[in-house]
Amino acid sequence: GIFCTSGTAAAARIAQGFQFVTPANDVMQLGRASREAIALARGNAIPTTGASGY
Repeated sequence: GIFCTSGTAAAARIAQGFQFVTPANDVMQLGRASREAIALARGNAIPTTGASGY
C-alpha cells in the first residue's frame, strides 16, 4: 500500500498498480476542512493548495 496527499495522487498510484491506496490522513483532512471553513467565514476564496505534511 501507499499513502498519498490527494485524490489525484491516489488515482495515479492506482493506475500504477497499487491496490491499497490512502488518499489522505485524518490530520490532512481536518487541516484542509479548517482552512476552507476559515476562508469562507472571512469571505475569501477557498485555498486550493496547502501544506502536505510530507
